[in-house]
Amino acid sequence: MSKELTLEFEEDLINYLKKRYSADEILGIGNRIGIDRADYYAEGQPLGPSIRNLVKMINQALKVEKLFTVLYEYYKRPDLDDVVDGLGDCVNRGMVRGYRNRYEAPSMRTAVELKKGLKAILIGCRHYYVGDGANDLPNAEKDAIALGEFFKTKWDVPEEDIHLFAGEVFCEEIKKKIEEICNSMTASDKLFFFFAGHGEEIDGHTVLLPTDVMVGEKGFSNDIPMKWLNDVMKKCRASYKVRVFDACHCGERFSRKLTVLNNAGEPVEAGELKALLTKEDAAFLVPQSRALGDEEGRRPATARMMREFMPWDTDWVTFCSCSAKECSYDIPNLNNGVFSFFFLQGLNGEARRGDGPMYIEDLRIYVTSNVPAKMALYGLRQHPQYQCEVQENIIVG
Repeated sequence: MSKELTLEFEEDLINYLKKRYSADEILGIGNRIGIDRADYYAEGQPLGPSIRNLVKMINQALKVEKLFTVLYEYYKRPDLDDVVDGLGDCVNRGMVRGYRNRYEAPSMRTAVELKKGLKAILIGCRHYYVGDGANDLPNAEKDAIALGEFFKTKWDVPEEDIHLFAGEVFCEEIKKKIEEICNSMTASDKLFFFFAGHGEEIDGHTVLLPTDVMVGEKGFSNDIPMKWLNDVMKKCRASYKVRVFDACHCGERFSRKLTVLNNAGEPVEAGELKALLTKEDAAFLVPQSRALGDEEGRRPATARMMREFMPWDTDWVTFCSCSAKECSYDIPNLNNGVFSFFFLQGLNGEARRGDGPMYIEDLRIYVTSNVPAKMALYGLRQHPQYQCEVQENIIVG
């Protein structure tokens, strides 16, 4: 039977979770343990107090055993063992070590190669009718094409299994194709879904925006709701589903005006941004946000929107290019979105740590480290998010 953690270790655990886990991951942990998010999480508030509330509730409910089960099974971090080793004479050490051995023993965790049986849907929306070209995203098209080329040349995925939609992407056509491809999959297939382009929030729900999206007094038409996409993928019989979104979100109307925040959370004007460019990038334009904006400035992703991008479902892995309250950016001389650039670099081997296979966790670490570091050079914030609901080790290189 589990006992309460000592106050000292409880504090250590709170600090560890604050350092190593995103808001979406904390919500996922609470969800899997069976604690109502309304009891510990306050949307729009700093994450620290919510983590403290969650840990205290777990401890008081004697669910520490369940917490470590969830951490090892779904949210493993390379330094989680160090936390366990720091338990000292805590009464739960033997129990925790038992769960570490259970979930980390090679015989208990199988490895799966993502490229075997892979079928990819790659969408890169470059052109938008609304705005007369002001909202075009040339790099979004390049992102999708580059991923398709990688799968074809590096992973030997057959061309007929790489479904590429780049340049102009039309709503009804792409929705029909997504349904057809997902409905045709079997348990021997693995789905890789990629979208690069603009996004929006309408009445509290997220939508992806294709070329022919239209703007009216009552909002958008010809959009792709994330709820619809999630429902289609839930019905898909593929054994694993990897979803990657390089997009962010916007205001009610299209505009070229851009409002961004620096690392201090203060508004930065475009003229100031130019002064922040490195010598390497000095000959190129200011980073472009993958958010469309209204006359009051661009509006980044909200926590509610992020939850629609990253729902909890078995055998899903989701990468999102930025966190709530941030935007996703392009830097022209990278020829890709910043997130997609490092995602591709990682797949090409840059994410490898030491000898042996490269796992999707290695890719996560590489992307979530390099994107924020790159954007910090411009005084901007962009922190990719990751959600993994897969028990097996997924090999990506």
